[in-house]
Amino acid sequence: MQENILTDSWKQPKFSKRKIETYDQLSLFDYDGVFLSNEYLSLHDVCRILNISFATGQNWVRLGKIIPQKIIGKDSFFTREYIQSFILSINKTDSKILKRRRNKKNINSFSVCNGYIYDKKNKAIIQSVITETSRTFTDKELRMILANFALQLFAQKMRLDKQEGNLIELFLENKLRLGNLSQLIYDLLNGDCPSNFDEEVASVLQKTVCYVKGQDTLGFVYLSLSNMNRRKAYGLYYTPEFVAKELVNREIEVNDLSTVRVFDPACGSGNFLLALSNRGLSLEQLYGQDIDEIAIELARINMALEYACDDVEILYKHFICADSLTNWINQDIDLVIGNPPWGYDFSDEQKTSLSLVYESARCTRPESYDLFVEQALKNSSYGGRIAFVLPEAILNVKSHQAIRDIILRHSHFEFVSYLGDVFEGVQCPTILLGIRKEEKSSVKNCRVSFDESFFIVHEERKIDSKNIALNISDDEYRCLSKIESVPSANLRKNAAFALGIVTGDNEKYLTNIKSTGNEVVLKGTDVYRFRYVDGKNFIKFMPESFQQVAPIQFYRASEKLIYRFICNTLVFAYDNKGRLTMNSANIVIPNIPGLSIKYILAILNSRVALFFWKKNYNSFKVLKSHIESIPIPLISEREQSYIIDIVNQILLSDNTLILKLYEELDFLVMKAFDLEEKEINTIRKFTDDMNLFLE
Repeated sequence: MQENILTDSWKQPKFSKRKIETYDQLSLFDYDGVFLSNEYLSLHDVCRILNISFATGQNWVRLGKIIPQKIIGKDSFFTREYIQSFILSINKTDSKILKRRRNKKNINSFSVCNGYIYDKKNKAIIQSVITETSRTFTDKELRMILANFALQLFAQKMRLDKQEGNLIELFLENKLRLGNLSQLIYDLLNGDCPSNFDEEVASVLQKTVCYVKGQDTLGFVYLSLSNMNRRKAYGLYYTPEFVAKELVNREIEVNDLSTVRVFDPACGSGNFLLALSNRGLSLEQLYGQDIDEIAIELARINMALEYACDDVEILYKHFICADSLTNWINQDIDLVIGNPPWGYDFSDEQKTSLSLVYESARCTRPESYDLFVEQALKNSSYGGRIAFVLPEAILNVKSHQAIRDIILRHSHFEFVSYLGDVFEGVQCPTILLGIRKEEKSSVKNCRVSFDESFFIVHEERKIDSKNIALNISDDEYRCLSKIESVPSANLRKNAAFALGIVTGDNEKYLTNIKSTGNEVVLKGTDVYRFRYVDGKNFIKFMPESFQQVAPIQFYRASEKLIYRFICNTLVFAYDNKGRLTMNSANIVIPNIPGLSIKYILAILNSRVALFFWKKNYNSFKVLKSHIESIPIPLISEREQSYIIDIVNQILLSDNTLILKLYEELDFLVMKAFDLEEKEINTIRKFTDDMNLFLE
C-alpha cells in the first residue's frame, strides 16, 4: 500500500511551465485539492482536474471537445469558468466522457481487496460492511472504524474481557485500558472523541474482525473501505499477501537476514514488515516510512500486535510518516524491501525539482518506482541489497532505460521472479527483483524463477541497458546468440508503421450492421496469423471526426501487414484489400530490398520470431520497437519462393490444413536461421504450449 509522494510540493500553487507575465500574481482557488489560477489554466492543469492523460487532452483540443480561450505559442490556456462549466455540463448530461477505460480514476466506490489477505472470515466481515453501506466514509469515520477494529485486535491479543463490537466508548471512558499503547489509538482517532455515531457507522462498529498473526487485517480494512477516488488520488494500492511473502522468501533463500537492518521506504500499513517478522526478524531490525499518515499509524499498531510490544518509543522511532524521496531514513540499512509507488503523475514543478536530484527523472514523464530504485541504490553501501516488487516494464520498456543504466552500473543481480499479472483488475506483468550494490555489474548465479520452474544463470553474459532480458536460460541465451548471428536485416528504417483508428466514441461511430456508406473495420480480435476475419464491425470513414487516424494511404496500401497490438504473442495478417483498422490492430508495411512482404510475414509469424520477442520483451503489447528488432534472414529469391508458396497456400486453405502447412513453413524458417536440432528443440520446448492464433 502506497501513497502519493512529494505531497508538500504537490500542494503548492501550480502555474504553466511557460512564465506568462500577466498571470504571475493571480489569486488561487481550490478544486478537488488542486490549486488553480483564478483566471487561466494550462492544458496540463486541465488534464489533472479531469483525470485524463495529456495526450487525450491534446486530442480533445484538436477535436473541439474542449476549446482554449488563449493560445500562446503551442500552449493552450482555459479560463476557470470555462472548465467549471464543462464539468457541470458533463455531470448534468451524465456524459460517459470521463467514465471510459482511461478515466477510471473518477469512479467513486469501494470494494474488498480480495488478494490482500488470505483470511476468509475477515474478508466476509468487510464484504458485509460494503454491502450494507449506502455511501462512502469520511476520513473521520474511517479513522473511527479502524480504531475500533484495532481495539478489538488488541483485546483479543491481550485476552481482555471485552473483545467484540463497539469498544470505542469503553476506551474513551477509560474502561478498556491498553497502557502505553493507548497513544496509538488516540493517534488513529486524530484527537476526535465522538460521543454519538451515525447509524451506518454505528452498525459497522458492531462488526468484529479477528486477529490473525502476521496478517495486515487493518490495512485490508483501510484499503477496502477507502473509496476508489481516494485510492487513486492518494496512491492507495495494495500488494497481495502472497506477493509480499514470496519476496521475503526469495530474499531469505539467497541471504541470511538474522542480523540485517531492513527498511521499507513506502511501507503503507506494513505488510512486508509483517512478512519479515514471520521469518524470525526482531522489531529492532525493522524500519518503515510512508507519507500516508493513517497507514503509518496502522503500521505501528501492526508491529505492536505482532511483537507484543508496548514500547511506543521504538514504534515511533522505527515507523515514520515521511517522504522517502526527499527524506531517506537516517540509519545504516542492509536491505531495502517493498513495493514502491507506481505511476504517480508528477506536476511540471515536481519534474523540475526531481530532475535536479534524480538521473532517472530527466525525461518527459519520470516514473515514481524508477526514482525509488535510484534512491535506494544511492543510499545503499556496497554490499547492501534491494528487493522490490516492480512492473516487468522496468527491464525492457524504452522509457525506463535511464534507471537500467543506473542499475547496470552498480548492481549484481541476485534473483528475478516473473509473476505475471498479480494485481487484481490490473494488466501489468510484475517481477520480484533482488539486486546487490556492487562496483561491477553481473548476472552470474542469478536465480530466475517462474510459476513452477526456475534456473540459475551459470555463465556470465553481456547485458544491454536497452533491454535487461533475464528470463533466458544458458541454452536459450546461446540460441538467441545464434539467431542474431545469422546475416539478416530488420524493419528499423525499412518499414512504414501506422496506428489504427481511435474514434473517441465507438458507440457513435461503430456498428455491426452493413449499410450504404460504411465499410468493414478490423479490430485486434479479427486478426489471426496470416489471415483476418471480415464482417464483424463497420464504420463510416470520416477521418476529420476521429480522435486519432493515420494518413489514408496506410489503410489503402496495395499490400500491408496488420498485427494485434495487445497480445501475448506475435500475430500478423496479410491484407491486399485496403481494410481499415481500429487501434487494437496496427499496420506495418515492410520495404526491405530483395525481400518479399509475404516472406517477411512468414518470419514475423514464426516460432523463431516468437521466441526472440518473448525472451527479449515478454510484453503484452507488441510495440514498433519490438517489431523493428526482429532479425529477417537475408536469403535468395529462390529460397524465399518456397516459403512464399506455403504462405499463399495458408491464405487460400481451409482450417483443417493450416496447422500442417504452418509446420512445414516453420521448418523452412528454422533452416533460414541456420538452426541446428538442439536449438530447434529449445525453441519448440518454449513455444509448444502457446496459442498460435492460426484459426
